[in-house]
Amino acid sequence: MTPNIDIVGHFFNYRYRDADNYKAEGRILILGTLEDQDRGLIQSKMASEQFFVAEQVNVPSLYHKLYVYDDFPSSSDHSWHEFDSFQELEGAPDIIEGDHMVSAKTFLDAFKSVDIWKPELSVNFNR
Repeated sequence: MTPNIDIVGHFFNYRYRDADNYKAEGRILILGTLEDQDRGLIQSKMASEQFFVAEQVNVPSLYHKLYVYDDFPSSSDHSWHEFDSFQELEGAPDIIEGDHMVSAKTFLDAFKSVDIWKPELSVNFNR
């Protein structure tokens, strides 16, 4: 039995939406504190404060979740993932299979390091 442990952190909720509007949802458990200014900085680094190249900031890509629907990868695929929200944890998080965990510092540093987005890092570049 897993003990019920309170963790300080957030979920980073995001999605991949292809050009045909098929969507795959994902989330990362960020362990530690992200202040309002940290969350603001992360969003400010995103294209239009919403879009990012997952591979560039070590966020697991979600393309593979759409492969069950059709012939994927397809011409509808592209390099960009979409930020949805930060969700503050209240008590013990409900961890599900496929959730990834990262420290708040590592996550913040990854976004801080972005000067320009590089879609060519994605397997879907030039589709």
